[in-house]
Amino acid sequence: ITLCEESTAAFTTLGNIHGASHSLDTMGIAQYELHRYDDAMRSTLASLTIDRSVGDARGLAVTLDHVGKIARAQGDLLAAWEAHAEALTYRQQVGDPRGMLVWLQAMAHWLAEAGKADLAARILGAVDIARTSTNLPLQQHESADYHTIIVMVQKALGDDRYSSAVAKGRWASLEQLAAEARDVATLRVQEIATGASVPPDGIGERYGLTEREEEVF
Repeated sequence: ITLCEESTAAFTTLGNIHGASHSLDTMGIAQYELHRYDDAMRSTLASLTIDRSVGDARGLAVTLDHVGKIARAQGDLLAAWEAHAEALTYRQQVGDPRGMLVWLQAMAHWLAEAGKADLAARILGAVDIARTSTNLPLQQHESADYHTIIVMVQKALGDDRYSSAVAKGRWASLEQLAAEARDVATLRVQEIATGASVPPDGIGERYGLTEREEEVF
């Protein structure tokens, strides 16, 4: 974090705003990993302000996703989705394959928190196979979140339903799942905003219900 602060100051002195933005965003991620979420949000929003000022689509895609994951960690799913929704526009505009995998993984985490574990599991399956087929492995700073999502979704669905959903995801296209994630999240934030009570995916597992029985009841 100290190095990020020093590099931000140096880039700012040199008038290199892209470098300053990158340093601020990197510092935000480091603070996020340390669970210093308020500091992380301040750093990342500072980076976002710079990216907006210069219209940096790639920078906006990255930074907005970081804003989203920090907001989710702070418990603000509405603000998190607002950031991820805008990030998707830039991810699609830039057309970066790794970027879409990052967005989908972030959304899997959001969906798991929002009670949509089945879709989160399918996304995990699709992302896993895409990373293997395109040789785009997880980066070190992505690993902790990835394993957290797996634990959350397995706990919500149970082993059998989790394995089934992941297997289905391996056959789905990333574009299809991105569109479904967007639609499901849009509806879910409306439910959250209005205080609607929606049982989370997998709740039937706790009462011995089958997947079909859970849908009916």
